[in-house]
Amino acid sequence: MQLQRCNMGRFLALALLTTFVVAVSSISIEKSIGNVVFSKDVRGKMSLLVNGPAGKTSVQLGQHLSSDLLANAKYAELENGIRVDFDSKISLEIKAAGECSEVIWTTADNATTIQDCIDYGIAHWYGGFEQKDQRWPIEKLQHSNYQYVTQELDNMGIAERYFLNSFGQYFYVEDYVPLFLDFNTTGQNQLCMSAKFEDPFLEVDELRLHYRICTLSDVKEAQLHAIDNIFGRPSALPDEKMVQHPIWSTWVRYKRNISEAIVMEFAQEIANLGYKNSQIEIDDDWETCYGELQFDLEKFPDPGRLVSNLRSLGFRVTLWIHPFMNENCPSFETLKGLGYFAKDENGRTRTRWWNGLFAAIFDFTNPDAANYWFSKIDAIKAISQVDSFKFDAGETSWLPNPRVLSGPRDMQPNIYTSTYIRNVSQYGPLTEVRAGFRTQDIPLFVRMVDKDSRWTMNNGLRSIVTSLLAMNMAGYPYVLPDMIGGNNYFGEEISEELFIRWLQASTFMPSLQFSRVPWDFSNPEVDAISKKFVELHANYTPVFMQLAQQYLVGGAVSINNPIWMVRYSPLSDEQAFLIDDEYLLGDEILVAPVMDEGAIQRDIYLPSGLWQDLNTGQLYQGQSWLYNYPAPLDTLPHFKLITATSDGSVNMPVQKYLFFLSMVLLVAMII
Repeated sequence: MQLQRCNMGRFLALALLTTFVVAVSSISIEKSIGNVVFSKDVRGKMSLLVNGPAGKTSVQLGQHLSSDLLANAKYAELENGIRVDFDSKISLEIKAAGECSEVIWTTADNATTIQDCIDYGIAHWYGGFEQKDQRWPIEKLQHSNYQYVTQELDNMGIAERYFLNSFGQYFYVEDYVPLFLDFNTTGQNQLCMSAKFEDPFLEVDELRLHYRICTLSDVKEAQLHAIDNIFGRPSALPDEKMVQHPIWSTWVRYKRNISEAIVMEFAQEIANLGYKNSQIEIDDDWETCYGELQFDLEKFPDPGRLVSNLRSLGFRVTLWIHPFMNENCPSFETLKGLGYFAKDENGRTRTRWWNGLFAAIFDFTNPDAANYWFSKIDAIKAISQVDSFKFDAGETSWLPNPRVLSGPRDMQPNIYTSTYIRNVSQYGPLTEVRAGFRTQDIPLFVRMVDKDSRWTMNNGLRSIVTSLLAMNMAGYPYVLPDMIGGNNYFGEEISEELFIRWLQASTFMPSLQFSRVPWDFSNPEVDAISKKFVELHANYTPVFMQLAQQYLVGGAVSINNPIWMVRYSPLSDEQAFLIDDEYLLGDEILVAPVMDEGAIQRDIYLPSGLWQDLNTGQLYQGQSWLYNYPAPLDTLPHFKLITATSDGSVNMPVQKYLFFLSMVLLVAMII
């Protein structure tokens, strides 16, 4: 009897739930789920309203669904959310999880596309990816059907699926989602996220669009939450000498025309002219054949002797390495037969890169291939005694497509980048890379992808500040700016002015890297000004290392930050969220480099607080503009935050000091 009552109870409960599901499908619904409110109107259109102390953000759900599917959807409440079934193949779950909510679309129809669109609204947005045209904030960016993977296109060496807004809200798309983005292409001021099985992603059993929406008290707390819950922090400090003194690379000055004699001559020049170094970097082209990983003994007859001689001049030595092998190399066919190269679904290995139209790329997801390749690197290290390496490339777009890698299909192709970076990290803190995907815990310098020798935001000088900020926001604090002056590609000339302004813009970044050198210019002032800023950078080494230590243990947001991260900056400082040509060292040093050709002055925005001009000593109240600040060629505008209160106003002791200072100046004028 008791069993019958139990079964009857279950039947009634199921009947009531079924009645609820059917009934609500034709009326409007509004349900709070953690930090979001789910809504459905009478037509079946669904949306989320993301709540937060500083503002609200709207998300338009199910942009891929037909009106029939929307009209016939079935809704069911979950313990901590809601589930919506549109037919036997498509479902949506929204669940609360602490400060975050999770949105999970699932479909067994692998031919479809799932799409949700975030309304930018009045907030400002920042993303976790590197770009050639590095717009800041990202609502200025436009892309259509953009495959979100590390790729050569647009210099996307970093592709973290992270989008933060000025309201203290962030969206994070899970690693396994085959993600495409549309930035500002719908005409409705939106960022649209799509999941679909198209190149370069591989098909798996189910298609999912799975992302988190997290809301914190403000944008700083949101960034810290993402670091601690998604990115992670580096496991060690950066190499202090790489922070303190410049890296000297052969690349821009010599391109491929290098030899033992040329490298020694270069090093001798650096030492004779009184410049210090962290290391000298032997770049392209030292191999017998690209990918053989053997020294060309005609150009480098005794690599061990070269390294020993460089050490006697006070240099550590690093060597440029790439993951490719050209098809004309002697070992190519043997290694291809062993399956050491990445291949497509038809077994083809051919790819192309900047030094070879007919080449292959080593597959680091294959343990045998990785072991072979690293045995060759170890042999180079043993023969030459170089200290470490500059590992180039690593982006997924160099792979033949549709590629077949070892490891989970739903983690491809980005698994290639993360596997490559994790493998090369074994060579210690002098190691340099230029790509990253979920590798924020690896304590290596990550170089900005090659910059062009121009002034513009399109991969020129103006983009190094926004690239710096984007990389830090993505959880990569050990940023290596590219060569000072750019790479001198396409016949572009590096003028004296561009060179000096580039050096100034890089001065408060974690490391400096020269290849074109100050004494290449006929004007001796270039050398004098360069030494001034190289020394200024070196003097801040303790600050860089302290910030790195604080970041390591969770006490700093990053090493370099956008100016809205300034200590005590009020969230109402709208102007600070828009500035794309200034940056912070920590949260107290503001840097405003001159990045316009011919300019000897610039306008500077100071966020809240009392600021001291570190060139003149003058004090300025923040949340204000300094118009036409004088900045001749030997001047880098930079300021130190003196003090402020939590609401951004100057506190009473400082007000008294300013009053006293003004009285002194007044008396001096009268006298």
